[in-house]
Amino acid sequence: MRVFAFAIADHETADTTRDASMLITADTVVTGRELRRPGWIDVQGVLLRAVGAGAPPRPADLELGAVTVVPGFVDIHVHGGGGGAF
Repeated sequence: MRVFAFAIADHETADTTRDASMLITADTVVTGRELRRPGWIDVQGVLLRAVGAGAPPRPADLELGAVTVVPGFVDIHVHGGGGGAF
């Protein structure tokens, strides 16, 4: 399985991408509650506007094909630092 992790730009790039719009399609989109097959994601600037299943509302800007798109994951665990062990 190929996985595409999607992250929206941070606040520092928000000013330059505020009006940018992108529609992404993939064979599977994971929302955290369900699988959308096929699925699409509509992003405007730094906002996730919509997520859907089936045919997208307009032609895709980025067609990922046979991949699974998942929400961004943040790994916050540590194994020590600065000489300390946890």
